[in-house]
Amino acid sequence: MSNFSLFDSDEIFNIFFDYIKNKYEFKDLGNRFIIRKIGRIKRLHYAIDDLVDWWDLDIKKDELEYMLKNEIYTKAVFKNILEFSNIKQVLDNLSMKPKKVSYSKVYYISFEDIKDEKDLYKSLSYNQKKNIRNYLNRLRKINFVFEKMEDYKSIFKEVVNFITLRHKETYWNDLLYVQTIDKVLNFFHNNNMMEVFVMKSQNDIMIINITLLFEKKSFWWITAFNDKYTYFSPPRISVWYMLNYYLKKEFKEFNFMRGEAEYKTFWTKKYYKLYRYEFENPNLIRKVFSFFILNI
Repeated sequence: MSNFSLFDSDEIFNIFFDYIKNKYEFKDLGNRFIIRKIGRIKRLHYAIDDLVDWWDLDIKKDELEYMLKNEIYTKAVFKNILEFSNIKQVLDNLSMKPKKVSYSKVYYISFEDIKDEKDLYKSLSYNQKKNIRNYLNRLRKINFVFEKMEDYKSIFKEVVNFITLRHKETYWNDLLYVQTIDKVLNFFHNNNMMEVFVMKSQNDIMIINITLLFEKKSFWWITAFNDKYTYFSPPRISVWYMLNYYLKKEFKEFNFMRGEAEYKTFWTKKYYKLYRYEFENPNLIRKVFSFFILNI
């Protein structure tokens, strides 16, 4: 596995897979792959790929190739695959060639050349520096505090409330999904792989941030903020404080995780490629071709 294997343990996979089993009908192929009907398409894919930012798997080329050549499906989609993952190497060496390969970006900040807060500040653009100063000045007028919490349980309901109020169409409106995330967070918390940061003004929560930790890298996984504090830009200032926190702890990297929201580029231009591979079923293609030939 790669050193970004946050979601690849059996424990995490099984928690998310229980959610999938309760939500959908599918054929379980073993090796963490399933075939599920999505619209009119039978899709072969990694079982929990919709629920995690990325994944990796130790699987032999022959095993995956056998699955692709012999199972009954319309399309195979392998998405959310980091550029340096094991599964990407397997996909690149298959005798079958993908119909389409594309990628998105995972932005990150490397602390390799940043020694302290001054270096971090210097690395930012003029506009970003100006914005940080302005928002900090606004926040100081309302006596804000930014602090690390030891337990996420006490504020988890607020996370759900903030997210569902801001987004009508979200997994977070699904009680089963919320219960699933709670189990995942509990696993990370019990294994010292998670930290929670809260910004408050006079005990009123402005924003909650949850980061995951793996091999001296921090991953900004969940953020939820109170809309009434938009004027103070809680997410931007939270990032500033989290960056300084992890810099002081001598972490190697701060990762913004999946998604290409423009605000991430205000902090960094560095990114990893997150790939998507699409394969057509070779047997289906042959059947269509044979039908076409017979009916000429």
